[in-house]
Parts: sequence; C-alpha cells; structure tokens
Amino acid sequence: QSAPLTRIEKLIVNNKTLSTSTGNRIFPYNENNISIQFVGISPASYKDITYRYRLNDYDTWQFTKNRSVNFPSLPPGDYRFTLAAKGKSDLWSKANEVRFSIEKPFWQTIIFQLAVWLLVSAIIGTIISYIIRKKQAKRQQEQKLVTSELKSLKAQINPHILFNTLNTIQGEILYENKEKAQTYLT
Repeated sequence: QSAPLTRIEKLIVNNKTLSTSTGNRIFPYNENNISIQFVGISPASYKDITYRYRLNDYDTWQFTKNRSVNFPSLPPGDYRFTLAAKGKSDLWSKANEVRFSIEKPFWQTIIFQLAVWLLVSAIIGTIISYIIRKKQAKRQQEQKLVTSELKSLKAQINPHILFNTLNTIQGEILYENKEKAQTYLT
C-alpha cells in the first residue's frame, strides 16, 4: 500500500471560487475569508483518509477527515497552505501546497502611517509656531506699552523737577541768599 495522492481542488475567497493552478495569489485586505477544498485519492483507503494541514511552516499540523478547511478573517500576510494525506498504510503523502497573500489595508501601510505622522507633526509645528508668534507679539505690545509709559512719565517728571528747581533758585534769590542760589545753578 502507498500513500494517497493529494490535490488542492478549490480556493474559495469571499464565496468566489478561484483556480489553484496559478502561482502566489494576492488578495486585498477585505478578501480574507478563505476556504480551501482538497481531495486525497487512494483506492485502498477510499473514505478512510486523514488529512494534515498547516497555514504556514511555523504552524503546528492540524488533522481532519474533512475535505475542506475554512480560515475566516485572516489578517494581512503571506500564507502557504500545506496539505498531506494518509490512508490505511499510515504513510503520509508528499505535501501539496498553495500560496497566497492578503494585502494590508492602505491605512496600515508604512507610507500611509508616515504621511499621517508627517501631517500630524506639521499641524503640531504650525500650532506651536502660532502660539510662539502670539506670545512674541503680546510681549512686543507690552514692551511698547512700557516704553510709552516710561516716556510719558519722563515727560511729566522733567518739567516738574525743572519747575521745582527754578522755584527753589528763585526763592534763594528773593531771600538774598545768592551763594546758595549759585550752588544750585552749578
């Protein structure tokens, strides 16, 4: 007795039957409900065939007597469905495989994420720049106000001091204290 022959008959994606004869198939992210139908051919073992399969090399083998497996909602990635069968002889057949890939949605791609990151950075930079400009403008306005108030205060103080000084000198001259008046003038 020999091992059964295996054949992967159908690849069904979102309820659409596709040929398994082509190479690696690529599906969009939303075509991720995959069913695979297969058959093991062994006249000696007719209905007593056990199948083992795995979706990737690092997966553990799964065993079934069914002739189909379903993989609902597969995440994006590269897959290699590998199938082998054994009948009454307990010899495993040569592995048969079909490869397919499910693309990432555009919002999970590096280019999109980089673009979003750059856009968010630009927005944050613009907001920070706007806040800094507003603070600088406010600081300049406050500086102008302080300068204006200082000029106004100087303009008020100078005539007042001058008036007081002249009054003091005049008073010294009126009281005939010419030496003191002379000291104020020098």
